Amino acid sequence: MDIRGKTALLERVSFELKYKFGFTYLDKCGRILNAIMRDRPEWALRGSASSPQATALFSMENGCTFNFSAESVVLTIERPSGGEPLKPSEVDRFAEQVDFVSRVVIDQLGIKEFTRIGFRCWYLFGCRDSEEAEKWLLDLGCYSISPKVAEAFRGSVKNTNFATIIEGKDRGFRITLNGVENLAPIDLGSEIMNIRTSMLSQDQDRMLREQMKVRRRMLVNPGFAAAIDVDCFQEYPITVDTADFIKTSISEIETGLLAAVSGR
Repeated sequence: MDIRGKTALLERVSFELKYKFGFTYLDKCGRILNAIMRDRPEWALRGSASSPQATALFSMENGCTFNFSAESVVLTIERPSGGEPLKPSEVDRFAEQVDFVSRVVIDQLGIKEFTRIGFRCWYLFGCRDSEEAEKWLLDLGCYSISPKVAEAFRGSVKNTNFATIIEGKDRGFRITLNGVENLAPIDLGSEIMNIRTSMLSQDQDRMLREQMKVRRRMLVNPGFAAAIDVDCFQEYPITVDTADFIKTSISEIETGLLAAVSGR
């Protein structure tokens, strides 16, 4: 997806399903783990054991994290530090993972009532600095800041953060736009250290750029970026089809964003 000359870098996606009367979680947690880990060996426990509050797993295949409890199921996948943005095929695989584990939890806990289903995408649009990120966001024409605000405080606007909730036909959309400064990954051999690029001296910045250039990271790991965060959700859905909800949400997000800035 390209918007105003910049390519969207999909940083992270997350899925959440909330429900009522999942209190058999304490009794069925072991069965859920057995069913998931027996049929899908990619899943492993995060930590040594589950807890009364929640249980966490991760996928050894793609790093997807999965948490479930008496109240909800949450899965998240994000690009690794210094890695490439998430690809459509990776999101498709994520949707398959969501579908499988959520069906196991729903079946084992006997869930019949749902309070919320949500799917969230974080997009980054690389910029040279915070000023360019701020200008790019304002030039989208989705919001504006009255000069009276800065004048009243005898200053100038440095950063803005825009958020709105849209009620659509069959789901809601919470949309947030803001500038961000990313953490730059420094390769220490066995570790990755993340630092703010604006805190580097000129010589340190030059060395970092050389390292990132060698690893072809500059394009996909911008130091500054404009961020668009969209959360699609339905409240109290009668039934849930997780894979379809993710697929249709991505389509509506991209179609809506492109339509919102068209003609600009």
